[in-house]
Amino acid sequence: MKAVAVLSALLASVASPVLGAQIEARNDAIHLNGQINSNDFEVFKVKAGQMGKAAVILDSPGGSLLAALQIGEMIRLRGWSTYVVGECSSACAIIWLGGVQRYMTPTAKIGFHAASVNGQENGMGNALVGAYLNRIGLGYEAVIFATTKSPDDITYLTPDDAKRVGIEVSVVSSIGVPQASPSDGGGGAPPCMAEFARLREDVQKLGLAAKAAGQRKVNREEMCKHITAYSAAELKWVKYTDANVKTCGIPAEVAQQLKQVHSNTEQTKEKICSLAAARRGGDL
Repeated sequence: MKAVAVLSALLASVASPVLGAQIEARNDAIHLNGQINSNDFEVFKVKAGQMGKAAVILDSPGGSLLAALQIGEMIRLRGWSTYVVGECSSACAIIWLGGVQRYMTPTAKIGFHAASVNGQENGMGNALVGAYLNRIGLGYEAVIFATTKSPDDITYLTPDDAKRVGIEVSVVSSIGVPQASPSDGGGGAPPCMAEFARLREDVQKLGLAAKAAGQRKVNREEMCKHITAYSAAELKWVKYTDANVKTCGIPAEVAQQLKQVHSNTEQTKEKICSLAAARRGGDL
């Protein structure tokens, strides 16, 4: 089923390692260490609970992009700060950017590269990163910096780089600095961000369901139902993004990229469902 294989590749960006990051809440800080799993946003929400002021201390080589985007958005909505002492690369760096205040030690390594699927650069992933960075107040220079390096390479952010591309960061000798709180104001996300995130989460859940169905090698009829539901949710997300380009501050280029991604999804759906229809008609 070649079309199902295409769908599996399309959804591979939501795949993750079996073991997730170690996430612990201690005092007024949440520590995230290790590889980020697609389920780690749910773990992070539970650990965060009703915490008021909090600092998020990161040490991770990366992992699931979608989980990182969700964690970063939650950090921004809560008005929390982010810290890196050791290394924080790939998806971890995306989380770090979500901090209303960002901190790094002089020896910290914060690395960026383009989003990927099975080691190949992925346009949808880069579009999601661009939309996220724009919503948290970062401009085109930051988007370019964060997505230029190929997936098998990496570029580490320096204070000079940060200043050049408009990423506000404070270099500190330790993590014992005041945390941000929701009342601190500046840098918060626009109200439409919550709906954008909800629609994206719907797409993610249906994508995971479709991916799991493909791995179970379900019949074409059932696979058609999964990809149809996924495509419908994706279309709602695309339409909302397109209608709120100005309100949410989303670059028009990002909205256009999402439209192209949805076009690819529709093509995949047509292949799968036409095979299912042919089978029902006795042609297979």
